[in-house]
Amino acid sequence: MMHDQRLFIAVEPPDSVRDSLFREMESLRSMWRFVKWEAAHKLHITMKFLGDVPGMNVEAIQTTLDEIAAKADPFPVHLGGLGVFPDTRRPRVLWIGVRSGSEELNELHAYIEEALATIGFSREKRRFSAHITVGRIKHPRFLDLPVTPAYEHGFHARHLSLIRSRLTPRGSEYTTVAEYPFHLHRGRSSE
Repeated sequence: MMHDQRLFIAVEPPDSVRDSLFREMESLRSMWRFVKWEAAHKLHITMKFLGDVPGMNVEAIQTTLDEIAAKADPFPVHLGGLGVFPDTRRPRVLWIGVRSGSEELNELHAYIEEALATIGFSREKRRFSAHITVGRIKHPRFLDLPVTPAYEHGFHARHLSLIRSRLTPRGSEYTTVAEYPFHLHRGRSSE
């Protein structure tokens, strides 16, 4: 019998970028102990949260993601800057922004929304804002964010990932179910 799985779709930076970001945030982690920080291996750009998905629907999602990735080119993403949702007076989520590559991520998000709507998933009502969540704040307080552009890193987005999230007493655990590589188009070769 196939069980429900809590799933989301993401663009994942390479481990080297995740590790660098995590190391660079060491001083913030020691200063802001009220933040529940994400582990380095969990840093990603969420493209769509699917929630609890019946086992029989996973194959349809995988087929759809394969089709989306087959039509996408790898593209550069430049990360940088620190921000919060909803605002600095009552922050709940601490994130690193996307300085370039957001146009491609927005386009990819729109494709994902459209394609998954055809197999029964509801469209996200909030506007998509590409970011990497680095921490969550249980008890909001005013945050004085660093103003200098920090945590700048670049990478090439080369695939979509379908990730299973399992809630445990220690927090969520992520397992990559599958990766869907982007294909090169318009006569470009892989380098």
